[in-house]
Amino acid sequence: LKYAAIDATSKLIESAVKITTKEQIASVARIAFNHKELADLIADVIMDVGEDGVIIAEYSNGKNIVAEKVPGTRFDRGYCSSHFTNDDAKKKCEFDNPLIFITDKKIQTHTEAKCLLDHVRLHGNGRPLVIISDGLTDNALNTVVQNKVRGYEVFAVDAPEFGERKKDFLFDLCNITGATLISIDKTMQDVRINDMGGASKIECLEEQTTIIGGQSSEAQINERIVIWKERMNEDITSEQKIRAKKAIANLLGGIVIIKVGANTGIE
Repeated sequence: LKYAAIDATSKLIESAVKITTKEQIASVARIAFNHKELADLIADVIMDVGEDGVIIAEYSNGKNIVAEKVPGTRFDRGYCSSHFTNDDAKKKCEFDNPLIFITDKKIQTHTEAKCLLDHVRLHGNGRPLVIISDGLTDNALNTVVQNKVRGYEVFAVDAPEFGERKKDFLFDLCNITGATLISIDKTMQDVRINDMGGASKIECLEEQTTIIGGQSSEAQINERIVIWKERMNEDITSEQKIRAKKAIANLLGGIVIIKVGANTGIE
């Protein structure tokens, strides 16, 4: 059975045809949905957002099915502790209008974590807090978890990638959310609300985080894209060029939300 599965997989890969055009995508979608208008909408969305974009489906209050593009991104890291979930059935933490704190430092102590949380609690106008960092020690993580258990809306995520790639990713994330990257030269006592970014919504699962509606400006994103394009003109390896292209696609792609409406809830 194992070898039959391997052989079948190999044959499928050999006979597969990569689809690239809007007409091809719409054709596949029509088979899936048996609905021409919806298939055309799906094709438009996929062509718009690109391979590195993100598509999300949500319920709509109206009867129609519409697509809305918003700035945002998705990356492969989830919450640091299961205690952060606020939807146990889906093992998910979801916040609307959060503050987003981004640092390339490791949060080392109870005092650092408490200082950050106290400042946001005092000056954050009741908005939930998302911490994206190079990691938290057990003491710092316990402090954040205890605040969550006591009712404060907060969760922490470790940044993906390593070394310079991690720093590049965090800079990109700052340009999407409007945050200022907090580095080694700044202590937690120096951090202010203005240093934090925001989003209209953030969803965090065990191994994935999605930021929707990042609160940055188009000019800020374009400035970051210019930096990536300048790097591509330099004498760099093909692997580095591919990484630069993916970063640009991520900054440009954004997130498309398909809002699905119908006459009744069941429909």
